[in-house]
Amino acid sequence: EHEKTLEFINNCDERFSFNTVWIEAVTHLGERKSATSKIVDFKTASRDGVPFEGVISKYGIPWSKAPHCTRELKEQPIKHYLRSIGLDLKDRYMAIGIRADESHRMAKNAAKHNLIYPLIDWDIEKEDVLDWWETQNFDLEIPEHLGNCVWCWKKSYIKLATVMKEKPEAFAFPERMEKIHGRMGNIAKKVLNNGVLKDQNSIKFFRGFRTVMDIREMAEAVDLATKFLICGTLKAKLPYDKVELTRARNRR
Repeated sequence: EHEKTLEFINNCDERFSFNTVWIEAVTHLGERKSATSKIVDFKTASRDGVPFEGVISKYGIPWSKAPHCTRELKEQPIKHYLRSIGLDLKDRYMAIGIRADESHRMAKNAAKHNLIYPLIDWDIEKEDVLDWWETQNFDLEIPEHLGNCVWCWKKSYIKLATVMKEKPEAFAFPERMEKIHGRMGNIAKKVLNNGVLKDQNSIKFFRGFRTVMDIREMAEAVDLATKFLICGTLKAKLPYDKVELTRARNRR
């Protein structure tokens, strides 16, 4: 998570007296057991990706066909914590912060799992949220393209390329995971041995089976294209065919 996310939660807790309970995932490597939870706080919450690496070391790198990061880092730890204080499915409701303009994201089995969507019920949309926060003395302070999960593999290429240009250090963790844990997990074994990634070295985080290196090259191509479009015609041969084509089309 972006550090500003943690600061925002802490500010909300202090400003609105939420009494927030901070929990982190605990992965049980070698056991047929979902992630459990441990209680932390703002100061002790992990900033180095250890909980995420624990999940990856057991289940492999998450991607579009295996989004276990959400399941093991969020859903299972929350359920475990609730059970630890005596609350089961029938004893509680879980409020999800999806707005009215995001109603297409509602779970189809929401009633079965006692999920409620207050912002949808109240017809609260994005502009309403932004307007309300303008009246407060603090805010999230994260540009939209960065988001809470800075390098999230669900983001578009253009957002990832922008993040790569602005915060390249954010990709150190996924790049290390690709190198260390790229062949971990049952799904990785299937797709690397017989599937769409047969004979490749590892699972890739990003859509279209792109690696961190691919995202880095995309960012470089976008940066070059921007410079050439601004500067106009240059005679040097460009290292990227698509950039060369763009330059030719926009030659002045």
